[in-house]
Amino acid sequence: MQFELDEVTEAVRETARRFAEEKLAPHYQSREADGRFDRDLLLEMGALGLVAPDLPEQLGGIGAPGLTQGVVIEEIGRGDLNVAYVQLLGSLIGGVMAEHAPDDLAAEAVMGIAEGRLLPALGLTEPRGGTDAANLQLRARRDGGDWVLDGEKASISCANQADAILVAARTGEPDSGARGVTAFWVDMNMPGVSNTAYDDLGSLAVGRGSVWFDGVRVP
Repeated sequence: MQFELDEVTEAVRETARRFAEEKLAPHYQSREADGRFDRDLLLEMGALGLVAPDLPEQLGGIGAPGLTQGVVIEEIGRGDLNVAYVQLLGSLIGGVMAEHAPDDLAAEAVMGIAEGRLLPALGLTEPRGGTDAANLQLRARRDGGDWVLDGEKASISCANQADAILVAARTGEPDSGARGVTAFWVDMNMPGVSNTAYDDLGSLAVGRGSVWFDGVRVP
């Protein structure tokens, strides 16, 4: 059985490979020492269409298929596995927002992700239940026109440097399982949001850590 990539995917792969070899690999250790991503790198990735190529064109992506997305993350990971996390998060979170968020929020957030201006985090994992969406403890309750979030997320990539986080919270009864869960888009600078980073060997730049929500009000 013969397998070949199409011309578009080959071109995107070459762009990603060149970027990884020239911009990522030579400075991997310095990013690890700093414990942070260089945000200018993300902007450059966005300009090259490498943050989330599978996002719709009208929202900043290039409308590439999932195969192309996989090829890109493979090439980026060759240069710096930590930066590959950013690419993964951009594609995953951007895709969810593009499909399910209100149009105005999707236009702002997804475009920012695709262009490398906005670094997102995914708030799913918790200290007790891991990534079991049916067993979430972080709660969101109605208070007037707002939702109020209380609880902790753990092992969150980019916890200490993300601009916003997509938080999965329980809005239903404790026994409602995954059907009682709602996702909220939360600015990391909102009052009541705090975070810390773990001391991870070899992946300090990704900033994996915990995020706490203490009475965080989301419209």
